[in-house]
Formats: sequence, C-alpha cells, structure tokens
Amino acid sequence: MKYTNKHPSYTYQKDSYYYFSRAVPFDLRDHYSTSRLVICLHTKSRYRAKLASKNITSKLDDYWLGLRHSFRDRLTNKEVPTEVIDQLGGWSFSSIGQSYGEGYNLKVLQKYIERIID
Repeated sequence: MKYTNKHPSYTYQKDSYYYFSRAVPFDLRDHYSTSRLVICLHTKSRYRAKLASKNITSKLDDYWLGLRHSFRDRLTNKEVPTEVIDQLGGWSFSSIGQSYGEGYNLKVLQKYIERIID
C-alpha cells in the first residue's frame, strides 16, 4: 500500500505551519474585500490542522448558507417573483421550461434589486 502525505482539506503548509485557504463563493463576494480567505492555523501538526480545517469549514458553510437565505428572504418579502430570485441568486431553476431562454434582462433585475435597497 502506498502512503501519501496529503494535506487536510483546504490547507497548505508554509514554513512548516499549516494555513487554511478557501475561495469565497462567487455569489457572496460582495460581502468580502477579497476573493479568498486565508487563516494561519498556528500549528505544525497535520492532525490539529485537519481538526481546525473541519471546524472552520463547517462554520463557514453555515454562515454562507445563512447569507444566502437572508438574501432570498429579503427578496421574497419584497414580493419579487421566484424566477427572479433564482436568477439573482444564481440558483438552478426547478423545471425544464424555466431553463430555456436567457432569463430576465439587466433592467428588469435592477428594478427588483432596488426593492431590497429601499
């Protein structure tokens, strides 16, 4: 059996210390000043880096899910049609028929985005 010394998910080593690195999802980049999060884990231990990486990943996923839900909720509360919400959020459509065509143009989308800014 061949043993590989693979780094834990979302980590890399620099000067023997582990770092967590993960790209910010495209749809959430407006909430960040950078497109990638990098955090020093302050450990040289592969095991501790793995635990820390899992912990950070879980917290980030929960936080990002909350951001996505709050966006959907704000649009829904402003009576924006579901098809527009899906297009603005980058979510896939629920039926085959909705996937045809180019979707709403930017002028229409802007009108709905202005609703949540008010």
